[in-house]
Amino acid sequence: MKRKRPHLFVHSAKFGAVLATALFSAGCFFQTDRSREITLEPQARKIEYHFKFEKAYAAPSADGGYDLLLTSGFETTSPETFPQVLPAAIPPTSQILHIHLSWIPASGAKTDHPAAANSTISWQMFHGEPSTTPNRALYTGTGFVSVEPGEENTEFDLRSTEIKLRDMQGDMRDPLGPSRVSGIIRAQNNEPAVRKLLRRLEADSQTPGKLVP
Repeated sequence: MKRKRPHLFVHSAKFGAVLATALFSAGCFFQTDRSREITLEPQARKIEYHFKFEKAYAAPSADGGYDLLLTSGFETTSPETFPQVLPAAIPPTSQILHIHLSWIPASGAKTDHPAAANSTISWQMFHGEPSTTPNRALYTGTGFVSVEPGEENTEFDLRSTEIKLRDMQGDMRDPLGPSRVSGIIRAQNNEPAVRKLLRRLEADSQTPGKLVP
């Protein structure tokens, strides 16, 4: 029987507690569909956390690789044309995880060498209403991700990937620390959605926070 999903307590800041709740309490524990779920393993603790995103989109990138976007807490004005991405009223914490594959590995490629890293990871989390000083956390990292394109969906296998806190704004603390990320993601092929989300991430990156060494 799978062990019970752990709770994470963060006493140092309100945003840390909100972030922990969003990460580890989202979704139903007994859901069998794990096509949008990632596993987090903090390097400082022998424990696993699981988080399931609401949406997953994929598209080939201009450099010959692939882009994978996973989101939670965001809504769109039109599912068909995807003209605008807005933070949803519920839940209060919105998240965008972007994985960019710079090259597509051959089948059976080994992942136990640093040169095998083919992907960059950017995970942004927002809390509260947009303002000049939003509560935001940015985790970044690199790793190896394999990909299997399909007609309607593309499958990504996250292996040997790691993230750590890179940037923060507002009232927050890091509840994770450096962590390993794994999971098998099945994303809908949707280039307009991917491009719109990437533009949102680019706009948000223009507002600097506190860099973390």
